This record gives sequence, structure tokens and C-alpha cells, in this order.
Amino acid sequence: MVWFKPKYIFIGLFLVVAVWYSMELTQFQLEKFKNIPNMFYFIRDQFFPLNWTILSRLIDASFVTLAMAFLGTFIALIAAIPFSFMAARNTSRHPVLCWFNRTILSGLRSIPEIVFGLVFVVSLGLGPFPAVLAIMLHNIGVLGKLISELIESAETGPQEAMKSVGATRWDSCLIFNPSANLA
Repeated sequence: MVWFKPKYIFIGLFLVVAVWYSMELTQFQLEKFKNIPNMFYFIRDQFFPLNWTILSRLIDASFVTLAMAFLGTFIALIAAIPFSFMAARNTSRHPVLCWFNRTILSGLRSIPEIVFGLVFVVSLGLGPFPAVLAIMLHNIGVLGKLISELIESAETGPQEAMKSVGATRWDSCLIFNPSANLA
């Protein structure tokens, strides 16, 4: 049979040892699953009947959460636009600058918000401000990458037309509406 080749037996044994070792390191214990019924008692006793006296605090906290997401994303968009022009191959002044900005954007994009959040909570304390910074840094990477790809995929016709009438390379990169009246 195909499954009893030595290679597959070795892979299977390696996975068993890796799972066992990981369970030992993380103190994963199947015996703790016997406490699952306690979770249902907690939900029944603590969540029902609903406590309407805390509704105003919940609404306030929801608005704070929305404000954190909005502010972090808005500031990230403002910061990502210049980065994206410097990271796009067709608008960057030098290939090394392009590579450097792409590396920065990839690094920011690869670190999840929760990691940034943990770092900022340790250094700045609890509150909405560390969350705004975490959302902002991650979204600079995401939005910068997306916008730079849009800039690179833009048609070159309008840029070439502007260069032919004497515009600088930077001026020709900043045209967004090719149908605008240039006279």
C-alpha cells in the first residue's frame, strides 16, 4: 500500500512527537474539558436575564470602538498615500527608495494589529490610544501596498502625454483625471 512507505511512517511519527511535545510545552490537558458544563451554567446565570442598566455603558464603549477604528484607518490612509507613491515602481525616484518603501510597507502589513497592540499597551498603558496606533501602523502597510499597486497598474498614456508637452516626471505622475481640461 501507498501509506506504508517508510517516508509516510516517518512523517506520521514526526507529527505525533511534535504534537505530544507541543502539548507538554503548552500544558494542554484533555482533563480540563470536563469543566465545559460550567460554561453553560455561567452563560445561563450571568447573561440571562439581560441587565438593561449597563446598556448606556455598552453604547458608549461601542462608539469608542468605532472611533478607534475610524481614526486609526483615516490616519493610516493619510500616511499611506505618500508611502504608496514612493513604493510604486513607476513613480519612485530611485529603485533603492522603491525597494526600501516596499520593505517597510510589507513589514508593517505582516505584523498583526494584536501584536502592535500588545507592544503599545505595555509601553503606553491601557486605553484607546494604543489601539488607534496599532490599527494605524498595520493599515499603513495594507493601504500603502494596495494604493501602490493601483498606481503601478494605471495607464501610462496620460503620463506620456504630459511628458511630451514638457511636464516633469513628478507632474506627470500626479495626474488623476485624464479627461480634465489642461489648457
